[in-house]
Amino acid sequence: MLFFFAVLFVPAALAAKCCGPSKFSGVMHMVGATIRPDGTPNIFDYDMKLSYDYDLKMARTDMMIAGRQQMSLIDYNNNVTYSVYDGFCTKNSSFIEAQSPCVPDEAQFAGSQVMGSANASLAVDTWRLTTSDLVMKITVTKDTCTIVQESMYGNINGEQGESTYIFSDLTEGALANGVFNVPPECRYQTAPLVG
Repeated sequence: MLFFFAVLFVPAALAAKCCGPSKFSGVMHMVGATIRPDGTPNIFDYDMKLSYDYDLKMARTDMMIAGRQQMSLIDYNNNVTYSVYDGFCTKNSSFIEAQSPCVPDEAQFAGSQVMGSANASLAVDTWRLTTSDLVMKITVTKDTCTIVQESMYGNINGEQGESTYIFSDLTEGALANGVFNVPPECRYQTAPLVG
């Protein structure tokens, strides 16, 4: 019985916290639901193109909503999000911090898995992070610490819910020139910030 436990806990001892690429682009599939304060559900299921640069503290998403293109630019340095939908720009306050490419110090190792088939497998490590109002699991590749999946449940932006983010077609390193430029529709935005 002692041998069984020794073998069982060896992988946990081998897993080391890591840092992934600080800049990347790819596709993020987001699915989940929250309950609004009035009790109505908010169900979401989106695919979006994501460009992210932790060093610059900038992110951009491009997605289709109701058949129309929406682009959002998050400037973590200045706590501002610009969103362009159907040719109109809104500028909102945003107090979300840029997410570090490193597995958080407080995260606990949850296990190693192999995703995919034997011919095309991907070795991953999963980490669990629990805060006072949220439980999160982060799955990263074993070799490069590239994010594969993130899931959470609890209080999500002030609403109870669950969400899962799956990352695919990631390209690490240099991003397209101008990807974080403020859109022309927003350059002369003089209205006060919303939020």
